[in-house]
Amino acid sequence: MMRSRFQFLIIGLLVIGLWGVAGAQETGMEGKSIADVDTSFWKFLRATDRSQWGISVQDSISAYNDYFLPGYRIFVKMRKINSNKRLQADEKVEKLLPLAQETQSYFEEAARLNPFLPNLKRALTAVYSYLEQIYVAKKLDLKRYAILLKRLILEKDNSKKKAIYYNLAKLSFAHKEYKLTISNCNKAIDLIFENESSKLDTTTLFYSIFQRARAEYELNRGQEAANSFRHALMISPEKYKATISSYLRAIEWDDGNIEALKLSSQSQKLIKEKKYPEAAHLMNKILDIAVTLKVRRNIQYRLASLEFYQLDKKEEGINRIWVQKKILETLQDTSAALDSTRNIFLNRYADMCFRLASNLQKTNRMDAFAYFYEITTFENKFKPRAYYFLASLSSNNDSLALQFCQKAYEYWDQLTKKDKINLSKIFYSAYLSRGDFDKAVAWLKRYHELKNS
Repeated sequence: MMRSRFQFLIIGLLVIGLWGVAGAQETGMEGKSIADVDTSFWKFLRATDRSQWGISVQDSISAYNDYFLPGYRIFVKMRKINSNKRLQADEKVEKLLPLAQETQSYFEEAARLNPFLPNLKRALTAVYSYLEQIYVAKKLDLKRYAILLKRLILEKDNSKKKAIYYNLAKLSFAHKEYKLTISNCNKAIDLIFENESSKLDTTTLFYSIFQRARAEYELNRGQEAANSFRHALMISPEKYKATISSYLRAIEWDDGNIEALKLSSQSQKLIKEKKYPEAAHLMNKILDIAVTLKVRRNIQYRLASLEFYQLDKKEEGINRIWVQKKILETLQDTSAALDSTRNIFLNRYADMCFRLASNLQKTNRMDAFAYFYEITTFENKFKPRAYYFLASLSSNNDSLALQFCQKAYEYWDQLTKKDKINLSKIFYSAYLSRGDFDKAVAWLKRYHELKNS
């Protein structure tokens, strides 16, 4: 009678609705790793051949009387608590946790003495199911992971096994055990494909492939992750398609070199935090591992800008951008994309030259002249003002000053009012020194008109 009542109880437990949300976000690994789960008890769960075990009659009696029956009595208490509608879910969890753990201890000790005890493995399956849901509610991931592994050994139904593998994958991913994640996902996928194709569980298949792809991404396995994401995209629910496409674009950023992409993201975060030396260090690391020229140019541009504007390494920054400018000028490609890249580098180089030249005017006129002159060698928005400053720096050489004044005058409408006033004054002085009084008077008149307007 005892056994029949117990069997009925086990069947009931397997269909009772339990609390907790499967796959909730996990925390609380208790300072340990999923990979450190104790596996010593598994041999008792896996026991199938009684002839390989020397179980005495006394051990068998003790297993039933001293451990199985006490565990069963606690188990009955658990069922009563779980069926109590006056208790809230969290209250049930608090009351059931110590009872379920005590029941587990009794049943597992029985298994150590006699793993072939009738109904024992069904009893363990039931209490493990209880414990897993409790650990979900309590967010005790390490304990939940260990219980899932035990459930997996006892489970015979492939549909339930693939669900367990998927939950194992989610837990291992949440705690950065990415190789374990891939292994668990692959096992879930294998179980799915054991069925007829017409019965494929495409929902679990999608989530397993998607989870595997994310783990491969975290391990910097670019091509593997890309393949998995593409497969996931083929059966993806609409709400995940944008996310998957974003992952694929990220992988393509440096032709599958995810490590470079991650370093780039980290460097951008450091820049936002104004940790410029650390960001520059990461950018130099990217240059060591970058695969594509596109990414190398992108990082060279960002690093040059960082050195020039934030790290007070103006010479290093401007020289770095100059090298890229010269390389781009030698390329025969006339595509719109490369033309846009050239313009970006040229404009940044011009800005650096202009800022540096402006700062050097009072301390090193020769270098200032060289940087202003460099600006005039290619098209950019600073070219008009560069000619004006060249004229100003050449004011003691009438011929040279007039040459640059005339060049600046070609861009008259692009000069500031102040530049126009000063340029008029340089024109006047240069013509006056040369004895060309008519032109000198004309520019003097324009100078006063601008100044008084």
